Amino acid sequence: MNFHQPAKVTDELAQEWADLNNRAQRMKVPTLLLWSDHDHELPLETMGRGGLERLGSEDKKLEVIVASAG
Repeated sequence: MNFHQPAKVTDELAQEWADLNNRAQRMKVPTLLLWSDHDHELPLETMGRGGLERLGSEDKKLEVIVASAG
């Protein structure tokens, strides 16, 4: 439902995405998570900080992008 042209999402492509999302998520590489302070659908306090906590990496950082007015 999030795609402008859903007909382009084939069964094979959907399976590839599912396989990628379901693989082991235990990567230990340094990770930078960027988040906007104006994200109203996925708020910083719940989703951004929670996402940082769920990352498997020991070397991780959350950078918040502050939107300026004008």
